[in-house]
Amino acid sequence: MNTRIIKTVISLSLFVILTGVAVQAQDLRLKANIPFDFMYGDVTMPAGEYDVTKLNISSGQGVFQVRDRDCKNNALRPVMTRVTRRTAPTESLLIFNRYRENGGEVSYFLSQVWVDGNKNGFEFFKHRAEREAALRAARRDIITIVVKRVGSLSE
Repeated sequence: MNTRIIKTVISLSLFVILTGVAVQAQDLRLKANIPFDFMYGDVTMPAGEYDVTKLNISSGQGVFQVRDRDCKNNALRPVMTRVTRRTAPTESLLIFNRYRENGGEVSYFLSQVWVDGNKNGFEFFKHRAEREAALRAARRDIITIVVKRVGSLSE
């Protein structure tokens, strides 16, 4: 687990250095109680309470950090794209893709982050583990969890 965290931090550091942009202070912080184990990229996160923090990069994109309260589980992922809704949600949301296989196995993947009052949300690239789960799945569901915003969003 620690090796994955170190690799993720190194990869994101290289990304920031190579693109020539600086990471700014956190722009958004959400608190979430997630009642199931889930994948964030290639990192398995156990059910529990999490802080979801968006770190800005001056190019307008950003990186989301998902960290449990004990800081034992921590992962960073860049935002793939922004997605838009016709109307802004009234609550902040985490969107998960749930894949059910014929054998009964269930996998959850964090897919999107939406902030209350903002028509623009953030979507993550489907990691290889999610693409493989989608191919094996007999069914895909969308799971929405309402979360509490504790930081601002200045976009």
